[in-house]
Amino acid sequence: MTTRLAIDYGTTNTVAVVSTAGEQPRVVTVDGAPRMPSAVLSTVDGALVVGMDALRLGRSAADRLETRPKSRIDEGQLLLGSRTVDVALAVRAVLERVCAEASGQAGAAVDEIVLTHPADWGAVRLGTLLRAAEGLAARVSVAPEPVAALSAAGIAPGRAMLVLDFGGGTCDAAVVRTGAVGYSVLSCAGLPDLGGDDLDQRIVDHVRAARPGAVPEMSTSDGTLVARRRLTLRQDARAAKELLSRHSAAEVSVPGADAVRIDRAEFDTLVAADLDRAAHLGVEVLARSGLDSADVTGVYLVGGSSRIPGLGELVGRRTGLAVTSAREPESCVAWGALGLLDAQGSTPAVERVEATVPGPSSVPAASVPSLSPAGGSRRKPVLAMAAGVVAVLLGVIAFTLPSSRIAGTGQPEALTAPDTQTPADGALDQPVPGDPVVGQGKPVRTAAAPGSTARYAGPFGDQADVRIDRVEASDIPPPATGYRWILAQATVTVIAGDPVPPSIQLTLELGLVDDRGQRLAPVGSQQNPPGCQEYGPDSADVPVGGTFTACELYLIPRTTPIKGVLYGESMPDRSDPGSLLFPADIPAVDGQPAGVLPPAGELGGAPTEAVYVTSYLNLQAQLIETPSGYFSGRVDPPPGVRYVLARVAVTPTTEKFVRGRQDDLLQLLDDRGARLETSLQFFSDTTKIQGCPDEIVDLPPGETGIFCEVLAVNADTPIGGLSMAFEGERPDRWLWWRKPR
Repeated sequence: MTTRLAIDYGTTNTVAVVSTAGEQPRVVTVDGAPRMPSAVLSTVDGALVVGMDALRLGRSAADRLETRPKSRIDEGQLLLGSRTVDVALAVRAVLERVCAEASGQAGAAVDEIVLTHPADWGAVRLGTLLRAAEGLAARVSVAPEPVAALSAAGIAPGRAMLVLDFGGGTCDAAVVRTGAVGYSVLSCAGLPDLGGDDLDQRIVDHVRAARPGAVPEMSTSDGTLVARRRLTLRQDARAAKELLSRHSAAEVSVPGADAVRIDRAEFDTLVAADLDRAAHLGVEVLARSGLDSADVTGVYLVGGSSRIPGLGELVGRRTGLAVTSAREPESCVAWGALGLLDAQGSTPAVERVEATVPGPSSVPAASVPSLSPAGGSRRKPVLAMAAGVVAVLLGVIAFTLPSSRIAGTGQPEALTAPDTQTPADGALDQPVPGDPVVGQGKPVRTAAAPGSTARYAGPFGDQADVRIDRVEASDIPPPATGYRWILAQATVTVIAGDPVPPSIQLTLELGLVDDRGQRLAPVGSQQNPPGCQEYGPDSADVPVGGTFTACELYLIPRTTPIKGVLYGESMPDRSDPGSLLFPADIPAVDGQPAGVLPPAGELGGAPTEAVYVTSYLNLQAQLIETPSGYFSGRVDPPPGVRYVLARVAVTPTTEKFVRGRQDDLLQLLDDRGARLETSLQFFSDTTKIQGCPDEIVDLPPGETGIFCEVLAVNADTPIGGLSMAFEGERPDRWLWWRKPR
């Protein structure tokens, strides 16, 4: 007996439908309601509370409440009160609660889960969603929301329909065509700054204007009271909005003042511009689909905000199409996703179909003021899938996951990038044959006695006395999956040389060395390590005779043992005989792999589509470990160091890609997932790197550019992959390619 669960994880609410063999499917109720708020709250002891309980507790602890974790999925971490929480853990808390309720109501453990997602989500966001669902069921699948909605509508094969999903946090539109065996998303776009929450805000603004005397009370110095009243007012405004979809008038309570009555005509006026934006979005997506209106069956409205009176009439008038509203607009996507899973059975799959579709176009500002998030906390839009038509075989992409939980257990190999494209050809040619480029001998490092103060003698006449104070594992802030923080701290006294600038006081000369002798790259923690001083633009240089604390947090795979702390050798390509190596012994914790994102592809493989920061790109990467054929002149690495050549072809699809020659974006990963301390090489005019341009500047969408980096790494360190990320980004946000096995 198989129990299947479809979860429509929404920005403001989550809806689920469960089915068990021999029984009728049912909507999962949580706290007696058919939908659960997606809100997450961190308690004082660090536990995560979700749903209506989170909203209730948040009235007196708004700083520990996040009402829209889905809109923050790009950010990696949430700050809830004084704690940082991995976004995947916050998402998991919501999914886990729904899964537990479904299991209890079905009377059996959940075997299969299908999660819906916006059609424009790429590998990064899907990777986070899948990581959050790891272990909740033996099988986890994903399905695009408009495909699931159209599945619920029961459209006949060969027809196309515009799906307008007006939810609580976003408004999305897609043209979906049904086929004999699947669905094609012909075009899609989203308004991340328009949803039911914004309609609620129109009512809040109206109430404040009607009761100006209440505003000072909401601006009192008592922050807890302010937050509680604002949250209560917003919840009452939402209730009034929902009431107005069924009745002609509603009242909104105002703390410390009389209630404000609002009728439907007033509400229609308040939200007219918002509904106009939603309708215009549908028109734009329809135009970009490449279909004539005669080829489109109609418009299908889903999402809780689609209940707003007048929306269907407005959309029908703008598009010239018949409009159908979902019978259960809040749950129809979950119903449709379950239908996809039931129809596909035990072998869900995804099929890619290459085709040409219209590229992105701008939406007139008069109708749609902004298609970008106001403050970076809402989902980034994709205006069109310009690189190809996505054809989904019964709408579901499947992944088989182990049953382990995500905290500290790593990411399973089964999570491959679900939205990669594989065109036959790419911009990068076959590697030029060559030989390894390796420096003779071994790097010179002076061993320091444990607990001692050792004298560092640098290559430029600088000297310092160095003592290692701490080398220890830390869980502040929470680490990425499969990783742990290692804190290294030293006291440094400047003996001779130039004053030490504040920009290098904390980190530049300090590093960790693993059991292979490889120096590991730091990954920014976005907060100062405990016990480490802060510095800023007004900090003074440390003079000769002065002392400062050098410290760094390193995000290291749990499988990587640490054997030493290095001071003085900032890059592997620099021969610094005065480098001090202090012994350390932090053993590996367990045998689980590090939890980086699913790879964007394989090195040397076909181009793939990926999300990098806010850009949507087609990328192809090579790593050439025998690069001698690319050097026009003599190249002599330092002792114990080898050079490898990384080449990346990039084609932006939605916005221009900017990269200067000085941008050090690429770094190597070893076979355990550790990011290696590599360095970007610059050569003299007498040595050229063949087939590598100097820079890519303002590369426009649709054009392809190639950039290269010569990277230095220890001669005997095994390479497991190549990562592309800005300095300080955590592994669970890297874009990376796996080395072929």
